[in-house]
Amino acid sequence: MNYKFYTVDVFTDKPFSGNPLAVFPDAQGLDEVIMQKIAAEFNFSETVFVFPPSHENAHRKLRIFTPASEIPFAGHPTIGTAFILTKIGSIPLKEKEMEIIFEEGVGNIPVQVKSLFNQAIYAELKVLSPPEFNNNTPSLSELAEILSLSVQDLAVDNYPVQIVSCGLPFLFVPVSNFDSLAKAKINQPVWEEILSNSSASQVYPFCIVKSNKWRSRMFA
Repeated sequence: MNYKFYTVDVFTDKPFSGNPLAVFPDAQGLDEVIMQKIAAEFNFSETVFVFPPSHENAHRKLRIFTPASEIPFAGHPTIGTAFILTKIGSIPLKEKEMEIIFEEGVGNIPVQVKSLFNQAIYAELKVLSPPEFNNNTPSLSELAEILSLSVQDLAVDNYPVQIVSCGLPFLFVPVSNFDSLAKAKINQPVWEEILSNSSASQVYPFCIVKSNKWRSRMFA
C-alpha cells in the first residue's frame, strides 16, 4: 500500500524553524513495528500515525512515536496533527472556532482550532489534568555532569529541579543564563548511568531571559 504523509513546522510561522513533525493522516494497516521503523527513519522528535477512534466522542485516534519508542501524549504533535487534518479537509472546519477531540494514550485530548476563510490559523490543546510534580531528582553535581556543565551553571535559588508531567514526564533543570543553556550538551555515558531507566529520562533545561520571557531546550 501507499501512504501519504505530511511534514509540518509547529510553533512558528517560518518554514524550516519551530518544531518539526511528520503526520500520516491515514495509517490504517500499519503495525507497531513498521510505525517505529518509520519514526526512526524520519528521526524527528515525534511522528504521528492517525487512526479511526475507538472512543465514540473522539474524532481520531493518534499514536505518537519518537525515533526510539511510542509515547502516550505530546503537545506539539497533537497541535500539528490538528492543523494538518483540518488543512487537508480530513476533519472539515465547520465553524470559526471548533473543538477537535483526539484519543491518545493518556485519554481524550481536546484541541481548539480557530480558522479564517475555512483555513486553520491557530490551535490550542487542553491537558486532561494539572501538572504533576515530583522532587525525586538526581543531585546537582550529577545533573551538571549530565548536561556537561558546572554546578555554578545551575540556578536553583529561585526555581527547584523538578520532574513535571502533563502526561509525559520531563526533568526540568534551571540554569543560570543563556550562555549556560547554549553550551549544555548531554554526556551520554553519565546520562545512561543515572537517568536512562528513570521515570523522567528526558531533560528540559531552561533559563529566564526577563520577566515572562524564557529560553529552554529539550533533550529527548
